[in-house]
Amino acid sequence: MHRFSVAVVFVILCSHFVRAQSSSLQDLVGNLALDRLPKGTIYVAKEIVTLDPAKPSTQAVAVVGSRILGTGSLDELKAAVGEQEFRVDETFKDKVIVPGFISQHDHPVLSALTLASEVLSIEEWVLPTGTVPAVKTKPDFLRRLAEAESRLRDPAEPLLSWGYHEAFFGKLTRAELDTVSLTRPILIWGRSRLLIL
Repeated sequence: MHRFSVAVVFVILCSHFVRAQSSSLQDLVGNLALDRLPKGTIYVAKEIVTLDPAKPSTQAVAVVGSRILGTGSLDELKAAVGEQEFRVDETFKDKVIVPGFISQHDHPVLSALTLASEVLSIEEWVLPTGTVPAVKTKPDFLRRLAEAESRLRDPAEPLLSWGYHEAFFGKLTRAELDTVSLTRPILIWGRSRLLIL
């Protein structure tokens, strides 16, 4: 295809898009020479988080099939739909809707654990509270675990640590944990599993 032909096709597509800027979704697809959209659904909710800085939250979202067509107030979306068939679904009227993503490799338990424990791992961890340096040796692990224990004010509060790695530092023993504290419960969640001592 010649550059001239590509430019002509681009101009034709752009002119369709410019003309498509209209008051309803029907007008939008009508100008692209398409038939009516399938029946849509406008979901209303207590709040819809959009992740759009210009409009971070709203109360309605228009959907056709598996595609989101727009967000706004119920009145705005009804006006945008125009004569297109739609229904209003109030299933989520008392709920908050947030964008959902499919992820095959999330660790929600690990996230919660790292925020509620003393992270002492073989690699550096960047947390909301700051960067935790990597543990270099077993003595380094025990020293830093003892420092964490000394910061706890309640003598009955358990000390929970995540990240110990037996493959790097060898088996951790109860006698070694007794050097940290003889009275405080200490739970060590290893890099891949809970260590039972």
